[in-house]
Amino acid sequence: MSRNLAETLQALYDSEIHVTITWVWDNGIDFALVPYMDWESTKEKWHNVRRVAELADTLHERALVEYPESAYVRMHPSRNGQQKDAEEQARRFPFIPHQAAFVECPGQIIPEPTSQRDTTLKCNDCGAAVGKLNTAILNNLVNLAGATDLDRFVPDPDHINALPEPLRKYIHDLATRADPAGDVAEIALLKENNRALWARIRELEER
Repeated sequence: MSRNLAETLQALYDSEIHVTITWVWDNGIDFALVPYMDWESTKEKWHNVRRVAELADTLHERALVEYPESAYVRMHPSRNGQQKDAEEQARRFPFIPHQAAFVECPGQIIPEPTSQRDTTLKCNDCGAAVGKLNTAILNNLVNLAGATDLDRFVPDPDHINALPEPLRKYIHDLATRADPAGDVAEIALLKENNRALWARIRELEER
């Protein structure tokens, strides 16, 4: 059952948790549990939902994750077990450097629950989201990694096709770029640089 938005906002207010909400009509609703004056320095804490109906539930979930010691969490004690499960999942999660995705970043990929069903894989340094997985599927993958010798495991196409779309795309990108001569990787890097430069040009033109 969906939470009531007015009651959720009132509970956050009573718990002294700041909330900033903004939106653009064609890009969903952005929110962060930070004061409005701090929004530029806390961009990694911003989240997005596509529909107003999703806002209350997502605000609730983020408050439980980002403010585990708050009065808001004490008002919802049933979440404590889920929070401990999330911490245990993060502890057992394999080490994956963000540089493995061809990104110049010293961070590593970590799981961060975004709802009761989904977990976002994001960088613990720059905050970039790599993908989103069903939490149950991710738990199964973590358990598999801990129970088997995956260093000797060689997946076939059926294994790859059974993965969620973000992981399939990530693996496909790795396979595309992992060529001995380095030509494909160089072309991919040039394309990324080109997109970044054009984005910067558009940003400067809008000023």
